[in-house]
Amino acid sequence: MARINVTDPARRDIDSVLAHSLDAFGTMAQRRYAALIRAALKDLAADPLRIGSKGLTGSREGIRTYHLQNSRFRVAEFSVRNPRHVVVYRLAGQDVVDVLRVLHDAMDPDRHLS
Repeated sequence: MARINVTDPARRDIDSVLAHSLDAFGTMAQRRYAALIRAALKDLAADPLRIGSKGLTGSREGIRTYHLQNSRFRVAEFSVRNPRHVVVYRLAGQDVVDVLRVLHDAMDPDRHLS
């Protein structure tokens, strides 16, 4: 199992996503979304090249995306109907996954990676 390293920009993204979830949908929705994010990160730790992950091309080669929807059914006690976020990450070594950002799926990862 790989170690997950959540970068500062990704931490800020997660905080923002959860704050929006609380404001727009309430405490229970925020808890469900937080559980989904944790499940997705655990899934990536178990298999960073898992089915559902996609590699970016061009200048962002080596960077991958994983939509939260792919981990939706791994959270037994909660369900999020329509998750809208993508984990943007890279393999930083044989056993390390760097989570670079957590972006809304309508956002272009190229515009949000430095």
